[in-house]
Amino acid sequence: IEMATLGSALINKVLGHSEAENVFRPWWDKVEDFLVYGLIMLGLMVVPTSMVMGTPLECTFCKGDLCKAYNNTGTVSDPGYYSVWVKKLCTFNGSVDSFMLYFPYILLLIALAMVLIEKIFLALFKANQKLDKFYKLLLDQNIVGQGNKQGVVQTQTREAVEIEEIFKCSEDNYFVSYLIRTSLELMIAVLLLTWITISGVPVIFDDIDIIPCKINSFLYVCSGHPQEFYKFILSIAIVFIFLYIITNIYNLLWIIKPNNSNFYNIMKTYRDDLERGSQFKQGKRLDDLYFNNKDMRLLINFLAGNLGVGAAFSAISLFDKDFHHSISLMITKKRNNSDDGKAQIIVQKRSEAFLSSMKQNSDFRVKIIVELSPPNEYYPIIFDALDVENDVITFDGLNDDADLSVTARLLVNGKVISTTKHIRNADEEETDAKDDYERENCDKKNK
Repeated sequence: IEMATLGSALINKVLGHSEAENVFRPWWDKVEDFLVYGLIMLGLMVVPTSMVMGTPLECTFCKGDLCKAYNNTGTVSDPGYYSVWVKKLCTFNGSVDSFMLYFPYILLLIALAMVLIEKIFLALFKANQKLDKFYKLLLDQNIVGQGNKQGVVQTQTREAVEIEEIFKCSEDNYFVSYLIRTSLELMIAVLLLTWITISGVPVIFDDIDIIPCKINSFLYVCSGHPQEFYKFILSIAIVFIFLYIITNIYNLLWIIKPNNSNFYNIMKTYRDDLERGSQFKQGKRLDDLYFNNKDMRLLINFLAGNLGVGAAFSAISLFDKDFHHSISLMITKKRNNSDDGKAQIIVQKRSEAFLSSMKQNSDFRVKIIVELSPPNEYYPIIFDALDVENDVITFDGLNDDADLSVTARLLVNGKVISTTKHIRNADEEETDAKDDYERENCDKKNK
């Protein structure tokens, strides 16, 4: 119980992370934390058996056949040394291999080295400053956090502009820190595993359970060291270190090749669709914000891995007004031609380029939820946003004079990425569409 309590204290103090770090911490880093925690617990388990704290050896003077294996006749008379003094001397005079002697502390030092690498690089590069500011913005916009109310995400606020400038103007501290840290962790873990294999395995897995000890010209033989227990612990430790190396290799490949991220591939498909549609300005904006900004790209990819692509889409929309417009729904209220006083509400998808990029992966579910307030017999209604037949969602037979509020939400894998609450009339829709068309033509002429 005491070891478990101590282990919990260690993981909270040494391996603990802030809420901001946990949001952006990928699964492989969490696996590495558990592996390091496992090494710490193994070290704590064997500390009570440490030969440094209290030698378990029992030694006897070598006589007769017991000495033949050590080229000793065993005919020399016993000098009569004090037995307690003999076993303590034999513990520390080099008869016991150093790896066996300090094995519990070696496990703890290996775990400590793995933890210190991360802590030192975060402190040197001050990488968490960007992470903390980005997390606060996501928290304020209800994109992350336990109290998520799924409210309307505000795009290009003052805070978002300031954070984007921080990411652009400063060096790529987080990306560089993470890359160097991962490479160094991998290198040190490989070196430690090699050293354990060369120096520790032959000692711990030796079949001979008797330790010869020579004091002056007299030979003693000792036993009692917990060799079988250490075999079991060392085997588990080697597995942990090997898995730690595997996760770091995967991590390094993931950093070097960002197309391993599903979110990256979706955004690349979306950008390519924009460029094929001659929307070069929006494509260039995504390049500046995401593809060419290593820190932003890495953190958003981590966010997508932890909380899903929906949270990552919402994060992108904080900085990019055009992207926010693309993932938003359009609500229109029209009066019917008849004189019955009835009206219809149309919920329409804005960007086919965005939805087309989502269709490339069958793992994504994209839904539209429409709610009326006050509710009637139609609500709530869920539609598949990737269904071409549901490009326009119409509700007929509504009273034109009724005080009606419509809320449309776009969900990706259960995460709300945009919320539209207002109603626009038909004339406003045509005016906005015309303005968008004119702005787009002006951009093309300027190019």
